[in-house]
Amino acid sequence: ARTHPGCALVRWWPAARCEQMGAFFTDGDDVHVLTYTPRSRPDGHGIWDADGRRVSFFLEYDTGTERPLSRLVDKLDGYADLAKVVGRVWPVLFWLPNPVRERHLHRQLTDAGVRYPVATAVHDTGNPAGPVWWLHRRPGGPLQLADLGQHLG
Repeated sequence: ARTHPGCALVRWWPAARCEQMGAFFTDGDDVHVLTYTPRSRPDGHGIWDADGRRVSFFLEYDTGTERPLSRLVDKLDGYADLAKVVGRVWPVLFWLPNPVRERHLHRQLTDAGVRYPVATAVHDTGNPAGPVWWLHRRPGGPLQLADLGQHLG
């Protein structure tokens, strides 16, 4: 965002702050108190804005140590539960170590019948704001981070 006019990371909550989501979450200037213990713990939560195109998301930074990949897939149930509680669906972005792992994760997501919005990218593909995100179950090429929101319905 510092080098791209019109872009901003409007919100960034690291993992420690995300752990507090069970107590409250914010929506703009409003704070909503919850009595909910999240089942999934994201590595981060952000809101990215690029020229008025905005997307809120959860980030799962994958180093490749989660074996089997089904553990990553299983985390999505927790995000679906959180979406029911807060009334919002924010996509989960998996930032993966290599293209093979990315390909295998998409296969597992398909095999598990996952419908929760998921996008993946590989660590060394470039700027995470750029066209590096593969939205699961969407044909076509990779999307820019800001464009994910319009493809989620």
